[in-house]
Amino acid sequence: MNGIFFSKFRLRLSLQSIVLVSILMVTGAIPFNFSLAASFSPSSVSPAMINQVKRLSPAEQRALAQQFGIDLPGTFGKMGSAQRSEPDPVEPLEQREKSPVIKSSSVEQDINKPSDAKSENKSLPRFGAQLYEKKSGAYAPVDEGLAPDGYLLGPGDELYVQVLGKDPIETFVELDRSGQITLPRIGAISLAGLSLKNAKGVIAQKVEARLMGSQVVTSLGRLRQISIFLAGEVNAPGNYNVSALTTISQALYLTQGITDIGSFREVQVRRGSDVVARFDLYDLLLNSDRENDVTLRSGDTVFVPVSKGIVTIEGAVQRPARYDLKSNETFADMIEIAGGFSASAFEELSTIRRFDSSKGTSRILTVYDPQSTLVLQDGDVVTISQGAALVANAVELTGAVVRPGLYEFFDGARVTDYLASVDRDISEGADLDVGLIVRRVNNRHEIELLAFDLVKAMALPGSEADPLLQGFDQVIVLPSPSVDAKTNSNTNQNAIDVNLISSLKIKDAVVVEGALSGGETQDQDSESSVLSIAQPTPRFKVIQPIVEKFIDQGGSGKPVNLVNVQGAVKQPGLYPLIKGGNINFMIQLAGGYMDGALLDQFEVRRIRIGSGGAKSETFIIREKEVNSRPLQARDVVRVNFQADWNPNEFVLVEGEVRFPGSYALRDGETIGTVIERAGGFSNEAFPEAIRFTSQVTKELQQASARKLIERFQREQVSRRSVGDENQATNAAVNDEYTSSVLSSFQGRLVVDIPKILSGDSSADVLLRNGDKLYIPKMVESVTVAGEVYEPGSFRFERGLRYQDYIQMAAGTTDRSRNRDIYMIKPNGAVVSLARKKLSFLKFDRSFVEIAPGTVIVVPTNYDYEKPMTRIRGITSVVFESITSIAAFYSITKD
Repeated sequence: MNGIFFSKFRLRLSLQSIVLVSILMVTGAIPFNFSLAASFSPSSVSPAMINQVKRLSPAEQRALAQQFGIDLPGTFGKMGSAQRSEPDPVEPLEQREKSPVIKSSSVEQDINKPSDAKSENKSLPRFGAQLYEKKSGAYAPVDEGLAPDGYLLGPGDELYVQVLGKDPIETFVELDRSGQITLPRIGAISLAGLSLKNAKGVIAQKVEARLMGSQVVTSLGRLRQISIFLAGEVNAPGNYNVSALTTISQALYLTQGITDIGSFREVQVRRGSDVVARFDLYDLLLNSDRENDVTLRSGDTVFVPVSKGIVTIEGAVQRPARYDLKSNETFADMIEIAGGFSASAFEELSTIRRFDSSKGTSRILTVYDPQSTLVLQDGDVVTISQGAALVANAVELTGAVVRPGLYEFFDGARVTDYLASVDRDISEGADLDVGLIVRRVNNRHEIELLAFDLVKAMALPGSEADPLLQGFDQVIVLPSPSVDAKTNSNTNQNAIDVNLISSLKIKDAVVVEGALSGGETQDQDSESSVLSIAQPTPRFKVIQPIVEKFIDQGGSGKPVNLVNVQGAVKQPGLYPLIKGGNINFMIQLAGGYMDGALLDQFEVRRIRIGSGGAKSETFIIREKEVNSRPLQARDVVRVNFQADWNPNEFVLVEGEVRFPGSYALRDGETIGTVIERAGGFSNEAFPEAIRFTSQVTKELQQASARKLIERFQREQVSRRSVGDENQATNAAVNDEYTSSVLSSFQGRLVVDIPKILSGDSSADVLLRNGDKLYIPKMVESVTVAGEVYEPGSFRFERGLRYQDYIQMAAGTTDRSRNRDIYMIKPNGAVVSLARKKLSFLKFDRSFVEIAPGTVIVVPTNYDYEKPMTRIRGITSVVFESITSIAAFYSITKD
């Protein structure tokens, strides 16, 4: 492209071509020092001509260039407020991959350091790196009006000069290479080496001398561009064109910051062979000190050396990070740079992990003085410890309180000093019958549990009912059991599993449960019993930490201070033993009595450990003995129900009785007695077809079916293990099928109602909660089903045999299995009707009486073959046998 330019310029050295050359020079299409100077003198392109070209619009510049057949690559905007050309971007040097730098600060190479150590150097940011985290994009030079009065002018700087008076002048002028400007009617003025302030004075003096009575206003227009080089440990080293007001910190933006091993504290400015400035970025970041952030000059090199040392400050400081280290900087110096200790720091104890290169290991230094003058080294990891989280003079309120948290303890403090009113201090749904105090008993942080009557304490503040508190006490108000009932409907689950499931393994939970229940837990069922539990309720979540703490305190000759409360309480389970062993408080801890509980006596099973081993005993504590016979660790307390207490047990009677409905069970209730209570049968009742479904029978049936399915599934697993994949896959039983099979069992039990009504107690059945009786209407038909030609129901006729009813159904089909015909009686009993061999020695079953409602079933013969198929098979076998015999005969004869 430049060659084409030069050939055309040599042919056309007219005024227009000179103007065009001015355009190309201004826009940078050709450099000023090319061989074009041989064709004409550069002085022929005057500054005035260049200014005229500058004032042309971009469209006019292009039109002028097109007259000479030249494609102008760029435009030059107007001066002043118009668009200006930006400095040509300078490509940074291509980055070569840096070789790994092995630093002595790499503590993570220490073979003694755990892999998950918190002092991993790379886990914390490099302090100062955040200054360059966001890309600055194209560097925006500092431009109009921002230069101070002390700014030294140089070639390329532009001034705006406005002369006010009789002959006004308004122009933009640029310092040429000799440092001069040319003003209309004034001439050339030399400003080289002058500051902006002095230049204003010189211009005013020259103008006022030539134009009497004029006033001059001079300001700085566009700044000149300078070329600088950035080198060393920067992310994008290279040559850059920047504004003449660019400082060190601004120049570093162009390189996208300092590398991970570069120094933030020793940035150098080299001018020729001399280092003219050293800049510590920490002065700018920490103190806003820009005294050494000098303005760069053209040709300057900004050099970032490798850091002399990096230390890591972690833990309880204001700014945990990795910091550059200067020579002889101490522990106290670096803590100050890190912002000082945080409010939670334990200043009297800090540690320094230091790598010992001679031994290849790290060692720990302990610093007790927060103002220590210990000199840090490259690679040191300083850890500032947190202060203890324990609050020494506090009482904690937890549970169902309005304002839980820590409160100041003072001598003589009582519960009512913190919980004075139910309405103001206690949450809705709180258990007001019992409050708990968890108290530390020794320096090992072992605890004991005290109980108090919350309502009584509030009613009598300052009395014995209002307990005195101690430092570190935790006052607990439990949620009411009714809140737990909404959370978990199955409140009768053994709470031992709920309390321990989140903190104990299955085997541990079983051991604790077995110890407290007399060791009766079955090993094979223990895992499932622990897993099939309800979700922890709000009340148990409050008590659970105390239970866990008591378990931790026990062992090694110390009993586990837990008591198992069972029976007629709202939330039976495992509870921490209250100091003093008051049984009433233990029952309140278990939610209180249930309706129907026996209140005047309690059964206690206690384990006594002596020289002969552990022995258990059971005894009764009467109500009057509660205070004299306290509970002990490992006791199991049982609260019994009143005798014959079953307020929620019912049996359902439906169908043809006089008063159908649900009947509350009485002690010893049977089918006969409940039918009598229902008023007996109606006139249309069919007593012999009574349908009785028993909950107990249903559970037994489902249990048997479940065992059968499990055995079948084990067989499938066994078959799969020997490679019978197809058979095992085809016979697999999924969960949905298992559920369907189990739900098909209704628990029907065959009963002999005539014997029951006759008063035969041996035929009667004792009823249980959930049992159902259904008495259908009288049926005057007999049903024939199965392999008959016309299955259906037929009118009952007394004296007919089952064969007669089969004939009414058009007889049996070829696929029937006549030897296995059976009937289902109206009460559900199944009786076989088939004749057996030697039936003459027994009664003839063909004369079995058929009752109304009977169902006669003719089963299917699944091995049935058509006669012709059977004959062909027999004939084939006989023919093959004869052929074989003939062949054998011919062989033996020969």
